[in-house]
Amino acid sequence: MARTLLQQGDDPNAMVYAGGTPVFQAYGQRDWEMVDLLEEHGGKADADTFGHYRRTEAAAQVLAEADAGNLPEAVETRSALVE
Repeated sequence: MARTLLQQGDDPNAMVYAGGTPVFQAYGQRDWEMVDLLEEHGGKADADTFGHYRRTEAAAQVLAEADAGNLPEAVETRSALVE
């Protein structure tokens, strides 16, 4: 079902109130096949997601990309929104 929805243009980075993004949920379930599928369709984990799941190197990379202005609009970090 997820593959079909993504192929039809659904947003893999959509924020769902009190649920986070599909990527966050896939990480939370440790569903690596779903993480891969979402990433194939433009899904991006933010620094909060990486930090929450203790992927510190990936979180640092996202924060560095944000500082350099290289992140797509859909993948803003909460720290960037606070500034």
